[in-house]
Amino acid sequence: MKMNVQLPLEIQWKILNYIHHPQPLQLREDIQDFIKSRQLLLQYYHTFKNIVNCNEDVHIFVINDLLYFINEEQFLYRGFTPFFRQCFQQLCCSRHLSTWFDQIFLQKNTISQLNILWGVLTPNERKQFFDIYC
Repeated sequence: MKMNVQLPLEIQWKILNYIHHPQPLQLREDIQDFIKSRQLLLQYYHTFKNIVNCNEDVHIFVINDLLYFINEEQFLYRGFTPFFRQCFQQLCCSRHLSTWFDQIFLQKNTISQLNILWGVLTPNERKQFFDIYC
């Protein structure tokens, strides 16, 4: 396939790779939902932050609510719930979740933490979060 636009070769190969090996529809829909819903989520929390006139990073509020939601409205010091473990099973072994959480997750910046937490949820779970917290 010849491309009419003069794009760098790496970009042409990247485009061709997606044409010949498209992502599964469910994954594409999940990615689109992640991007749109994350943007709406941050807009909501920015508005909330301005209302309460708080100088804290808005991501901290979102992360706190997400952790509470994913851990089925239990504080983390009480341990991880089965739903919490299920959400993170693709990122790490369930037996080592506590170690992973302390040594890897908590060492990341707030934007990365938010992306991880929002990313482990399915589109339906994200909608459920919106229904409860927004």
